[in-house]
Amino acid sequence: MKNTMIGLVVSFVICSVASAGGFAKVAEPEEIGFAVSVKEVVSDPHYLGHEVTITGSFKGGYSKIGPPPVTKSDFIVEDPTGQIFVTGSFPAGFRRTDIGKPITVRGMVKSGVLDYAGSKRDIVYLKAVKYGK
Repeated sequence: MKNTMIGLVVSFVICSVASAGGFAKVAEPEEIGFAVSVKEVVSDPHYLGHEVTITGSFKGGYSKIGPPPVTKSDFIVEDPTGQIFVTGSFPAGFRRTDIGKPITVRGMVKSGVLDYAGSKRDIVYLKAVKYGK
């Protein structure tokens, strides 16, 4: 009887955890505005076409990742995991010289082919929807 009860308790705990989404809850990219890191967005194609939120530092328009993917007014947001371009309206209260100023961007994850210095490569970027501080 004692072994049966232990087995039932263990089974209940495992089933409860599994039905709650596993041992670690990982939010799906379908969750609107889900907060993610730059590295997650650029390395996981499941984010394409979904809205995400990235918080980091404003880095202006010049970067080691190449030229802007859509327009010359695109800018870069950097977090501890990497950099990503943001296109769309420029954030209110920011100037191109505000390098390092904290910024939060909610945007649609997009991708395109960047032709730079004779070589083409895929680039992932955000189409801004909303800005925060």
